[in-house]
Amino acid sequence: MRAGRIVFVVLLVVLAGCSGRFADLAAHNQIQSGRFASKVAVTFFGSSTLLIDDGETQVFIDGFVTRSKHRYLRKIAPSEQQILDVLTKHEICPNPQNRKIASRPAYCSGQPGRGLSIVIPVHAHYDHALDSSYIAAWTGARLVADPSIEATVKATQQHPWEASLDWGAVKFVPPFSGDDANVSIPIPAGKFRITLLRSRHLENPLSSLASKVTSDKLELPAHLWEFGEGTNLSVRIEHQGRSMLIVPSSGPFVQEPAPGSLKSDVVFMGVGGLGWKPVGKRKAYWHSLLQATDAKRVIPIHWDSDQVEFDSSDPNFPLASPRRFDATLDVFEELAGPKNIEIIFAPPLKRFDPFWGLK
Repeated sequence: MRAGRIVFVVLLVVLAGCSGRFADLAAHNQIQSGRFASKVAVTFFGSSTLLIDDGETQVFIDGFVTRSKHRYLRKIAPSEQQILDVLTKHEICPNPQNRKIASRPAYCSGQPGRGLSIVIPVHAHYDHALDSSYIAAWTGARLVADPSIEATVKATQQHPWEASLDWGAVKFVPPFSGDDANVSIPIPAGKFRITLLRSRHLENPLSSLASKVTSDKLELPAHLWEFGEGTNLSVRIEHQGRSMLIVPSSGPFVQEPAPGSLKSDVVFMGVGGLGWKPVGKRKAYWHSLLQATDAKRVIPIHWDSDQVEFDSSDPNFPLASPRRFDATLDVFEELAGPKNIEIIFAPPLKRFDPFWGLK
């Protein structure tokens, strides 16, 4: 079975087409960083990892920041150095109750109420959940966790770390269970109003090779295939009259949302793997989100390579392969034009206002 997986991945990489226009737009058509009309700042760390901050409360979507040259075949584990680099460079405070962390940075001491409120891995695949457990333990944040995420927490807790992490401080927030009739779950976080939404993962050959759930016997390092999908989520976040919908995986909602319930100014739209789908599927994905939200801005996410370490001096993320991003862009631009919907990209590793320039 493992040999078959390896052959399949190699063939997929070889057969993948290059993306030209998408890569050019991702590099040059970005929201300007450092300018704010609202009180919300977002930082994009690639994949679908987003740090959302209003100056008092911080929310992490995914929290996946380890970049490892796995090439789909090698075992991986969270990189403590890469995680701590991100946490400190982007002013995320350690758990103030954890006395084993030697010192609190000045930016935390000056704002005693500031902190990471919650970490929301949108499902349990490695490129969403690998680092979420460590981040929750280091910061004392709540963690949205189904059984697959809990298995990752257990494996992370058993792995040796330099930092003294307070695992007892991690409070699980359970998302939907298999027999849960709800289609959305509200979660408070400071002035943010967060709603978790039942979604489906995009059906594609790579994700189908992974387990459906993560085994509670998971040990790190582990193969990518061992991180099961678990519960798949989309996230809507509202803050003082502005709102955004984050859809990391380009599959449909489990149930059609009630009319008007997802109205949002901005959609962060996952596009990974979508270019391999028929044009009709790409159009249906676009229509389902834009009709539900009436958004005027789309920010593509989950398009970059996670096998290259962050370089803060480089204004661009490398494009992932194998994915036919230009084919997706062609369809999106065709549908966006008549309705004056803007397609624009997030500046990597820089704070930006996702609502900048919107009426």
